[in-house]
Amino acid sequence: SNVLTNLEGFENLNYVGGSISIDDNDALISLAGLENIYSIGYNLTINRNDTLTSLAGLENLTYIGGDLNIFENSNLSVCSVPVICDFLLNGSGSIDVHDNAAGCNDQIEILDNCEGLGQIHYPLFFDLNENGSQESEEPCLPQTSVLIEPGNIISYGNSTNGGHKHLYFGDYSISYNQNATPLWELTTSPNSFDFTLDSLNYADTVYFGLFPIVNDSDLKVTMANSQPRCNEYVTFEVMAVNEGTTVADGTLWLTADANIQDVNYIDPPDTLVAPDRFGWFFTELYPGQVVKKQIRLQLPGPPDFPIGDLLFFETQVFYSDINSPYHSDKLVHSFELFCSYDPNDKLVQPVFPNNYALIGEDLGYTIRFQNTGNAEAYDVVIKDVLDSNLDLNTFRYIASSHESVLSTYLKGNLLTFEFRNIFLADSTSNFEESQGYVMYSIRAKEDIDEETVIDNTANIFFDYNPAIITNTTENVMLSTFDFDEDGFELWNDCDDMNENINPEAEEIPNNGIDEDCDGEDAVVGTDELLKSNVQIFPNPTKRTISIHLPKSFTNAELEIKDYSGKLLLQQSLEHQSIIDLTKYPRGVYFLIVEHQETFFVEKIVKI
Repeated sequence: SNVLTNLEGFENLNYVGGSISIDDNDALISLAGLENIYSIGYNLTINRNDTLTSLAGLENLTYIGGDLNIFENSNLSVCSVPVICDFLLNGSGSIDVHDNAAGCNDQIEILDNCEGLGQIHYPLFFDLNENGSQESEEPCLPQTSVLIEPGNIISYGNSTNGGHKHLYFGDYSISYNQNATPLWELTTSPNSFDFTLDSLNYADTVYFGLFPIVNDSDLKVTMANSQPRCNEYVTFEVMAVNEGTTVADGTLWLTADANIQDVNYIDPPDTLVAPDRFGWFFTELYPGQVVKKQIRLQLPGPPDFPIGDLLFFETQVFYSDINSPYHSDKLVHSFELFCSYDPNDKLVQPVFPNNYALIGEDLGYTIRFQNTGNAEAYDVVIKDVLDSNLDLNTFRYIASSHESVLSTYLKGNLLTFEFRNIFLADSTSNFEESQGYVMYSIRAKEDIDEETVIDNTANIFFDYNPAIITNTTENVMLSTFDFDEDGFELWNDCDDMNENINPEAEEIPNNGIDEDCDGEDAVVGTDELLKSNVQIFPNPTKRTISIHLPKSFTNAELEIKDYSGKLLLQQSLEHQSIIDLTKYPRGVYFLIVEHQETFFVEKIVKI
């Protein structure tokens, strides 16, 4: 509209159950008329009103229930009305603020002009010389955190300035969160500061110097990748994060699946073990820091590699520190190959059969997101309500694709990752740059029951759009994978409560008990000569096995069973047969060949 100059006539309106959208009004100079509105049930949108200079008129608005969008109002310079300030600090919806006039051009500008609002800076740093002062060579510690009261706000450090938080003027205390990082102790004092933010004390800074109590060597290795699409080049980002307290040098390794078609180096490897093992050197990796290396791999696709099959990658880090000799950590990643996909998802590592995980070990989560719209996203916010069976004190931020614009907060069980001013490209203009991720780890509470299920789902907000809900990960928590301590994990052991029953136990014929977990009790009269005349290869295998029988063998029969004894395949055998195992998951299977009155059992490993 080019005639609407104000909103007079709405004076009797005090509640809006839905949204208010004020768009494309070239002559609008004032929001006068909205003074009596106190609540908006959903979104507030103010876009492309070229003559609007102020949000005066919204002074009595106290609640916005959805998202906030203020952009492309070229003369709008006053946005710091109370409801906008409060929403930027405490709102649950997404926020899109950009391309307005100075003072209202982004969230920081608005917060800096909010009445009654200040900022606390709290650099958390590695005090290498233990003198209580941060010097230029002393890095910040992003995995550490502080507790701000009142509000029970856990606010994390970052690698650039150590950490900061906007707060309303008032009296607060800020303290080092010792429970989250018990291997560190303060070199500065006191460990808690009482402070007052007021009009004369706009920005306070308190320093927390830290030094390790023990030299703990703990490098974790992991990997992030964009969506595994068939026949396309996909970027893989290999990472080693120093979760210990020592400074490490070493080599970061990636072993790619043998089915990869081609390689493009983003970060050329420093060493290469042909054809698919790549290594990158690193030095002086301080606690909390991450070394990242990228490589582009062309994934296979039909018809050579079936849709739905798994690709396997291995990441590993070898390193040395003050506790030499070398240590290594190893992680196997499996990805299902898709030709169409949901671009926003959540992953959990490690991956064990039946979604099992150990109570005393980290669960590593990766939340991946992609802007599939047709314009860049200015902000991305991820909200993750953590399962009540997780120990919040064990939360560790690991890495993200856009660390420079990330703020991380944990309030109660609500974990929030805010990527403000991320300017994430849309997938139609730049597919690779339209994607991002964030990774963190956390552990289950130590006192939960066996087989407690931990679920996790994330909500991803792109600017002012409704939440994108990811898939739900599930982990079944156990205190051990080997309850009878016979050396076999429960998914390979047909009775994990009896140490005398396992895949390598001696079978007692005809007693009605399957001691060796081959799916049946032994039968007297098995001819071992049969086994010596049959060739089965390769073993282990990723896809197929070949079976060669002597020409004198006729009418031979084949059965394949899993560890529970379930019959998966039954067929006749030729002298030379190829058996396709691609549809079966990774694991150990029993191949039974029967000829006349004799048979034998062979273990087959599917990788």
